Amino acid sequence: MTELKSENAARRLWPVIGGLGAAAFVLGCIGFHSMYASELAEAVKADDALAVADRTYDWSDIVFGTMELFVFNPPPWSQVNPILNIARYLAFAATIGAGVVAVFALFSEQFLAMRLKRWSDHVVVCGLGYKGLTFVQSLRAANRRVIVIESNPANPVIEDCREAGVRIIIGDAQHAPILRRAGVEKAAWLLAVCPDDAVNAEILLAAREIARTRKSGRLQCLAQISHPQLCSMLRVSQIGDDDRTWSADFFNTDDTSAALVLDAYPIVADRDKPPHILIGHLDSLGQRVIATAAQRWLSQRKQDDDTRQLPLAVTVVDDQADDKVAALKRQHAMLRDEANFPFFTSSTSAEDVSQLKDRYGDAVAPPDWAYVTSADDDQNVATALMLLYHLNLTTKVVLTLSRAHGTGKVLDSSPRIDIKVFPTFEKTCTSDLLFDVSVRRLAMEIHEIWREEQFAQVKRIDKALARLESVRDQDAAATLVAQARAVAPARPKQARSDDEAALAMIKKSLENLEKTGGDHGDALASTSSVVAALKKERADIENPPEWDDDEAAAYRESSLAQAHHIATKLRSIDSTIQPLERDEKSTFAFTEAEVEGLAIQEHDRWMAERFNAGWSVGPKEKGKKTSPYLVPFGDLPSDVAEWDRVFVRKIPQILQRAGYKAVRSPKQAVVDPAVNWSV
Repeated sequence: MTELKSENAARRLWPVIGGLGAAAFVLGCIGFHSMYASELAEAVKADDALAVADRTYDWSDIVFGTMELFVFNPPPWSQVNPILNIARYLAFAATIGAGVVAVFALFSEQFLAMRLKRWSDHVVVCGLGYKGLTFVQSLRAANRRVIVIESNPANPVIEDCREAGVRIIIGDAQHAPILRRAGVEKAAWLLAVCPDDAVNAEILLAAREIARTRKSGRLQCLAQISHPQLCSMLRVSQIGDDDRTWSADFFNTDDTSAALVLDAYPIVADRDKPPHILIGHLDSLGQRVIATAAQRWLSQRKQDDDTRQLPLAVTVVDDQADDKVAALKRQHAMLRDEANFPFFTSSTSAEDVSQLKDRYGDAVAPPDWAYVTSADDDQNVATALMLLYHLNLTTKVVLTLSRAHGTGKVLDSSPRIDIKVFPTFEKTCTSDLLFDVSVRRLAMEIHEIWREEQFAQVKRIDKALARLESVRDQDAAATLVAQARAVAPARPKQARSDDEAALAMIKKSLENLEKTGGDHGDALASTSSVVAALKKERADIENPPEWDDDEAAAYRESSLAQAHHIATKLRSIDSTIQPLERDEKSTFAFTEAEVEGLAIQEHDRWMAERFNAGWSVGPKEKGKKTSPYLVPFGDLPSDVAEWDRVFVRKIPQILQRAGYKAVRSPKQAVVDPAVNWSV
């Protein structure tokens, strides 16, 4: 950081040096004029014609004398007036300053190369368009060191980056020497955001060759791919990649923006009312919003086991609405089902939009959300205002803009205009969303399933505590303890009644208390100890953090590792991950033998993660990093082992929510129960 500040300071010195030089010149002229005039006056006073002629001067003498100050030639007098004395020192400072800055500028590339050799774990950004600039600003805000490679030396953004303390290398990032100058050998991340997909791919390939010479660490690469389907295929190909020196990931801003805008403004429907969304301008982002919304709606409906099969109505407002909808249906098979996804179309004229209410009739309610998604920001603003005026008052309008600027900021800040502004680049091109793009959605779904299990555990504890509250004397306590000890161990997928679940929870607590070595022969004292233990456990898990909460950082890392391992698990049963768009009605399911084996893999992965983080076997204490479950899978309590099985059974659901599916290889229709699970 000190080096960056020194470079910025050197650039800012030029105005200072210019000011010093100008002051030295002006004061020098005044000083020389004063000295010449004084000598001439003395000659005139002495009435010495020869001396007067010798001391006669003009402005060229003054200017030349002043200029000599800048090359360190002293004035021709041993005693000079204060003004000229100040001028010569200012000239000296200006000359020395200009020389230092000039030398620094002349050899800045060499200085940069030497300094970059000491850099490590920095980010290399290739391409300085608006997306690249947004990424750079986010990375700098996160205190990451950034080097930018830009091929166009006339790019006006370059100077802004330099002022922000970002190093710029002018050159083509497709060439290995340029990447080496940026220190890719020691960089932690590389981001390719050039406008051309092929260029971004070439940059990643060049970076891969350099990364394979690394002595330690892994270079994580991320490339922008503008074609959504190509991006999805490339992304799937990299999930679970185990290259130790290099990893590649791919992102599409429209794909990411569609997910984020639906996260921020989700589709929520009443149980008896089908949801309805409107898309203004069916450009690339609008297509991704519809596809993502449809996938989520099908997944949510399946999850809720809604027997009514409520459809998701979609209205498209576009001057080529019919043709674009037809093309979208050809691309996404699920959208061809009119029973699940009825479409309505309209042009962007106010008259056609105002007639939509009559076309809906009693078939569907007016749209809940209107997402305006044109690639043209100005067109988006005009359409959003038109829709706000002509649609039903209950319809909420979301305006997507490439960035929040101009009229977008006016709309966002106006209390009288109820339009939600969503700046897509500012939301997607961030350091938080930069890496683990392919598995982030998987990890978020894993985290949500973990939260659901935590809530379910709280309910089980509450049921057990309710049973314990009925204990008032020794006999009642003895009866309850005997009932709890009689509960049989749970079997995979075994359904328990609420009463059995409560007794099983009490039995587990009793067993844990006995392991402490205390005297628990008194049944009433034992139940009191169980109450205290259950309340402590409940307090530890009753408020599981959401994905974006600050306290969820460790959970996010664990979920990301778990998500990466899904591909490894599937490969062990000769299966792969594919985009869900090819076949939205995935019917993948594990056999019980697969569930058991994959649960063993998951437990082994979790133990390795814990041991690497410094955990050890002991009583369950987060602060001390001890856990009683750091033992082989076969030695786990039945309810704890079931947690691993629950996760494995939900892998198809996790993939589907994230837009993927598991597919078996053509050679394998049924898994051999004797499969080797040691992978």
